[in-house]
Amino acid sequence: MPPVNALLRSFFDALIPRICAGCNTKLELTEKVVCDSCLSGAEYAGDDYILQQYNINFSGSAVDSFTTLFIFRAESIVQKISHSFKYSGMFRNAVYAGELLGDKLLSKEITNETDFILPVPLHPLKKHERGYNQTDYICRGISRVTGLELHTNVVRRIKNTRTQAKLNRNERMENVRDAFIVKKPFMVKGKTILLVDDVKTTGSTLAEAAKVLKDAGCKKIIAATFAIAAGDTI
Repeated sequence: MPPVNALLRSFFDALIPRICAGCNTKLELTEKVVCDSCLSGAEYAGDDYILQQYNINFSGSAVDSFTTLFIFRAESIVQKISHSFKYSGMFRNAVYAGELLGDKLLSKEITNETDFILPVPLHPLKKHERGYNQTDYICRGISRVTGLELHTNVVRRIKNTRTQAKLNRNERMENVRDAFIVKKPFMVKGKTILLVDDVKTTGSTLAEAAKVLKDAGCKKIIAATFAIAAGDTI
C-alpha cells in the first residue's frame, strides 16, 4: 500500500474502525473485509472437485468451462462474505470477492483467452429492490485485478424469476428458462466471454445465460463464480 494511502487508511480506521465480516474483530491496515485468520479458514475448491461439478452441472450445456474459488457451507466465512454483499447491502465486499476470484483467474491463465467479462444480470425489479446487482461488483473486482473490460448491459434478464434458494434442481431449470435475452449480439459474436455469478448451486442460471449468448454467436463461455454451494446451504 502506498504511504499516503496507508496514512489515510490509518486515519479513517481511527475514526471508524473496519470490522472483519467473519469474527467482528478490528481489521489490520493490510486486511480487507475479513481478517487473515478468517480467510485462512475458507474452504478452497480444488481442481478435481471443480471438474466433477462441471461434469455434473454443465456437461452438454453452452458452458465450455467452469471455475470457482471457494466452497460455500452454512455458517462458514464464505457464507458470511456472500450474505454480507447479497443481503446486507455491503456491495464493496463483493468487489473484494471479485479481487480474490480475479487473482485465481490470473494464476490459472484463464484471462489470457478472454475478451471481456459479463455479469449474470438481475431482473430490473429485483435490482431496484436490492439497489444493485452484487455480481456487477464482483466483476468490478475481477476487472480491477485482471485488466479485463467489463460490460453490464449486453445481456438482459426479462423474466422476474422466483428466488432459486428454495427450489430443487428441476424447478430451478424451469424457473430460469427463457429468462435472458442478448441486447447487443454484435458485441458477443465470435468472442470468448467470462460469464460471472456470485454462487453456483445447480448451475441452471449460468447455463441458461450461456445458452442465449451462444445462440447470439459467442464463441466460448467460461463461467466463474465466487463460490460453489455444498448441499442445501444457500
